[in-house]
Amino acid sequence: MSKATEQLAFKYIAGETIAQVIKTVERLRKEKMGFTIDLLGEAVITESEAAEYWQNYLDLMAQLSQQAKSWSKVPQIDQADGEILPQVQVSVKLTAFYSQFDPWTPQVVKPRFVSGFGHCCGEPKN
Repeated sequence: MSKATEQLAFKYIAGETIAQVIKTVERLRKEKMGFTIDLLGEAVITESEAAEYWQNYLDLMAQLSQQAKSWSKVPQIDQADGEILPQVQVSVKLTAFYSQFDPWTPQVVKPRFVSGFGHCCGEPKN
C-alpha cells in the first residue's frame, strides 16, 4: 500500500482494535466532531462468519458505551434542536449478520436482527 493510500485509509478507518477506535473517537470528540462507527466487511458466506460479526458488533457497542460514560458533554455534537443525541453511534450492515440475506425478504432478516441486538439496543430504526 502506498503511503498516500495508507494516509487516506487511516482518515476513514478508526482503528484495527476497539482500543484504537476508542482513542480515535475520543480525539474526534475533543475536536468537536461526531462519529459513526461500523466494522469493515460486508456480506458473509457462512453462519459462523455471521456469528462472529454479531459478537464483534456487540463487543464494539458494549465497550464504546462503557467508555462514553466518562466523556464530557460536548454541546456541539451531543445535542441538536434542544434534544440529546446518542454519544455512541454504530452503523450496522445487515448483510454481515445472515449468510442468506436477501433485501427482498426483510421479514426474514428483521427478526434475526431484533433478536440479536434488541436486548441491548432496542428496536432498530427504519
